[in-house]
Amino acid sequence: DNGLNTAATLFLPIATALSEPLCVFYAKSIYSKLVVAKRPAVPGDTALVNMPWMLIAAHGCAESARMVGMFSGAVREGAFTQFTW
Repeated sequence: DNGLNTAATLFLPIATALSEPLCVFYAKSIYSKLVVAKRPAVPGDTALVNMPWMLIAAHGCAESARMVGMFSGAVREGAFTQFTW
């Protein structure tokens, strides 16, 4: 082991924590630009109803990747270390 396993165990949770807000912001801006802005504002418009589900899906993917990274680090090392918070 040359330290790459520890680096990977550190990198994955941090990378997913940083990339999730960026993906959420990107999805929100693209959805607002492509869907909401092109529709006329009418009472009962449901164009914004899908947006929370897109955010929930992004959070679920990021959280599952983070948990799998932490679990695989714990399995490789034999126990949770200070690196897997």
